[in-house]
Amino acid sequence: MSLLEPPCLVLEKALLLGALLLAVLATPLLATSGLRVPTFLLEPAPRLLFGNDTGAQVTCTAHGSPPPLVTWVLRDGSLATQVPGLRKISGNGTLHFPPFLAQYYRTDVHEATYRCRASNEAGTVLSRNVQVHAVVRRQFHVHVENTEVYLGNSALIKCAIPEYVRPYVRVASWHRGEEILLPDLSDVAGRYVVLAASGDLYVRSVRSEDGLMKFSCLVTNTLNGERQRSDAVMLQVKELSKNLAPRTTQKPVMEIHVERGNDVHLPCNIQGNPFPIFTWYRVSDSAALYPIPSSQRVILSRTLLLIKNADERDAGKWICQASNQFGEQRIEIRLSVNSYVSVHILPQVQIVNSGGTANFNCTTTGSAIDAIDWMHNGKPLQANNALTTGRDNIRFLSKSSLLVQNVGRRDRGVYQCLVENQRASAQAMAELKLGDTVPELIYTFIEQNVRPGPLISLKCSASGSPPPQFAWLLDSQPIMDVSLHHRFAIGQFVDMSGDVISHLNISHVRPDDGGLYKCVASNSMGSVQHSARLNVYGPPYVRAIGPIKAVAGEDIIVHCPFAGYPVEQIRWEKAHQELTTSNHYELASVADGGQLVIKNVEPGRDQGIYTCIVRSRAGEEARRDMQLNVNSDIRWTVVTSDISNAEENRENLIFCDFLPAKWYQLRISATNDAGKTTEHYHFSTTNIDGITIPPPSVFPSENDLMNNLINSTNPTSGDWFATLIVVVIITVSIITMYHEKKEQERQEYTIHV
Repeated sequence: MSLLEPPCLVLEKALLLGALLLAVLATPLLATSGLRVPTFLLEPAPRLLFGNDTGAQVTCTAHGSPPPLVTWVLRDGSLATQVPGLRKISGNGTLHFPPFLAQYYRTDVHEATYRCRASNEAGTVLSRNVQVHAVVRRQFHVHVENTEVYLGNSALIKCAIPEYVRPYVRVASWHRGEEILLPDLSDVAGRYVVLAASGDLYVRSVRSEDGLMKFSCLVTNTLNGERQRSDAVMLQVKELSKNLAPRTTQKPVMEIHVERGNDVHLPCNIQGNPFPIFTWYRVSDSAALYPIPSSQRVILSRTLLLIKNADERDAGKWICQASNQFGEQRIEIRLSVNSYVSVHILPQVQIVNSGGTANFNCTTTGSAIDAIDWMHNGKPLQANNALTTGRDNIRFLSKSSLLVQNVGRRDRGVYQCLVENQRASAQAMAELKLGDTVPELIYTFIEQNVRPGPLISLKCSASGSPPPQFAWLLDSQPIMDVSLHHRFAIGQFVDMSGDVISHLNISHVRPDDGGLYKCVASNSMGSVQHSARLNVYGPPYVRAIGPIKAVAGEDIIVHCPFAGYPVEQIRWEKAHQELTTSNHYELASVADGGQLVIKNVEPGRDQGIYTCIVRSRAGEEARRDMQLNVNSDIRWTVVTSDISNAEENRENLIFCDFLPAKWYQLRISATNDAGKTTEHYHFSTTNIDGITIPPPSVFPSENDLMNNLINSTNPTSGDWFATLIVVVIITVSIITMYHEKKEQERQEYTIHV
């Protein structure tokens, strides 16, 4: 290649794959901080039912880095605290409810909704709701209801359990004389069946000897294991002496509830003579009746129907019809299948660059879901079910779809979808990680007035990915260029949370060390800066600085690089003529920094030497001349070009016509069958001061580039040199390049669109 030819830029495999596999390579960048969001190792069950004489506890464990703090919160989000003798929270995340006397029952403690919360610096995750219900022990008695049945028909014998204990008292078995009838050993085709849902005893084809036996039920208190057996009752068997139309003592409409996955019996206790013919139907949404055939899962046995492993398909209306030559009778059974809800959120992990977009979708299963709620780091994203969050970059595409736009630092962490029905609740979590992000200042120093002599330390910290690098400036000049001695020391390190912390230490501070100090945090995505004055008591002093560059037609702010304190007055001169505030000049007071603002700079009028004069209260003065150079305004041209059909995973992309010692910015968009990615302009370059600043101002595309204007601001000083930024979406079929070029000699910029 001739030395006069423009060199080609080779985008090597490492950089290309770093762009194509952005989502993969972002992970180690984040991992360097050592942070991992909390996840549950043991999430508490959705319900806790216990007796006041036994007490109970709920365990919750989670892991993350650093190890998360596990606490408990109430439904309203407030922290659950210790209640002496009634509620205790252990340091290992266990929620204790000690045994208590009936008079100490408290609704806000013993009939409440709790959630386990695990938090660390990476995020916060909440468990599903835990419904706590403490039962105060009460005496109760069970008995068998008197039952009449015609010989040869079926009987339904009920074990009457008081309603106030029914949630935790179950039928364990029935006794027919000395014979024990167990629910799990009941044969649907046998003569004695213990019904799965209610625990009642069903006797079919009643015989005379059944009237000679005594029946009793045995129940178990599931809270404390206590058992109670009812008094024995004889079944009243009546002889058939005449013809009898179908009739029943069963309610014409009855409701049965079953847990999903359990077996359930549907009884049809209709009697008649002759014995009726039974037919079972399902009722459709249009109220049509459909006969039910027997199968391996739905078993018909005349007066009894068994559904094995019930699920949501079985919920609805069932009709039992009994008929003989003397009439017809129907019973309607409304079956409800209660199911625990479940929820999944996708994608479970997203890595998004600063300014990008993330979308989370929540998929739910289960019956009668009452609500879908979204949370970010343990805080609700919507109030009163309104699709609003109070954060303008978050919106809901639907109740089950969340969109996070213009992603920034505050958006990282854990996103959760919580669903709930009358039975229970469930949650799913996903993590939003930041890929490459613009630096963000976390901590900054303040203005100080100090005496000469002590050590002074200025601190700035910032977040960002890649981790930002700090530069320190004094009156717009890099510190190391200003201080050739060894009293200035700059340190930088990364803490456990991934934030970069930088200190500027000045030993034996002197009056001429005063001035406007600035910390600048920069990475490939951009920069952020902070400045504040350090005032050291002493005589006035104005330090020397290099030529100041301005752009014709724009305003410029000229700072006076002064030191010493206190300062009473700052004046400005041009060619030995004092300047005053006018339509062209604006002079700030000492309290506001004393800077000079020149409006609408013109080369012939404003270029030249300016003098800053600083006077102390004691009448001491210091002055310094500064050269202001005015450059012509910037012209823009727009040229189109593209590269088509780039190969996937190609090791190199070669771009020619790049000139040495020029400023370039490259953006890549991708198009495939699914659509086209958005071209994001991230302007960044470096001037002679080492500060990242954007290229020149607004200009329209003559080629009508998607009707967009590219917005930026003029640099105030410095020369440009080469930089490169690449972003590519995985699996591309067309790549379009965007270049920007500054030619110093003619002050001309070119964008290749």
